[in-house]
Amino acid sequence: MGRNKIETHRAIFEKLEKLLPSGITGLTIGSNVKRYIGTSADEAKSIQNCTINHAIRCLPGKIAFSISDNHRAYIAFTEPLASTAPAMRGFVSQASDNAGLMAVILSLNEVTPLADLDIGLKLADQVFGVTDSYPLSLIRTYFPSIDIWEVDPLILNPTDPATVYRAYAGRLAAQPSLLRLEFTPNTLAKLMQVFEGTAGPFVAETAFRALTAIHWEHAYLEVYRCIERLYPVPRLEALRSAVASPSHAKLASFVENHLDWHPREEPALKHLLSLCTPTLVESAYKSLQPSASGSTADVNDTAARTIYKTRNEIAHFRSGQPSPMSRSWDSTVGFLCEIIDELYGHYGSILTT
Repeated sequence: MGRNKIETHRAIFEKLEKLLPSGITGLTIGSNVKRYIGTSADEAKSIQNCTINHAIRCLPGKIAFSISDNHRAYIAFTEPLASTAPAMRGFVSQASDNAGLMAVILSLNEVTPLADLDIGLKLADQVFGVTDSYPLSLIRTYFPSIDIWEVDPLILNPTDPATVYRAYAGRLAAQPSLLRLEFTPNTLAKLMQVFEGTAGPFVAETAFRALTAIHWEHAYLEVYRCIERLYPVPRLEALRSAVASPSHAKLASFVENHLDWHPREEPALKHLLSLCTPTLVESAYKSLQPSASGSTADVNDTAARTIYKTRNEIAHFRSGQPSPMSRSWDSTVGFLCEIIDELYGHYGSILTT
């Protein structure tokens, strides 16, 4: 979506004008007054050429944007710079000094000026008493912090909304103190493997809710849902190989809505676990049943039953049901993330067909 530089800057100053205190006179205000933010020729081209693909409220009060600018891609966060080091694979370099991109973001409806008690008087003194070119550093002081990063579009596709969640997850994982659950570094690395790997585009929003959960049971439930997404896939693929069929998504919708078919969860989970590394499946099972000793005769069956039972204990209330609180949640979430990574490595390519 092309933008006009004058209109973009005007939108910013109109936002600020609304914050002026009543009763002040002698100010030059209104949309006809010529005010603009100093931008280089390249930054002015960014205003004209960039497209805001997605604006997603990932967390309360926290919006992230994905932006395309010709062949370049950016992610912007409505919070201060966390680190000068890239947060995850696909981050290229910090770009918050690009006055063109910053002006476009500040002009968006989703970004509102700060509203402290003194801001109106500061605006009257520093901005609306004169007409001129304003440095970006001055205008930014009236808005929340914005942190912009250029990203590799081949790794973090700016047109895919999942990219916003994946990028935000990388940012949070790099600052564990911002998370409510105390994930160990090992489990955080496994979560990031999900976001950065084949599974990322398919489960980003769900895995993000696991990362930002405030209770371990909720984190478990969200990583379980990442696996649950694959339950119908093996049988749908068998059906597609037997008959001429539409896309995977259309076929799934047809059998669900018209044939009223959906997979039985525990057997479906058992089948998926059979595709995973046996020692990994056993580790996931033993993290939920720490008293278990030795290998089981059918680890896939036992693990599927235990993982699914734990899911039900969290999702449903039953009288007399034991509380699922005393579990090694961090380890379990980590093992399930490894299972997710293996399964989407197996099925990821057909989910897009």
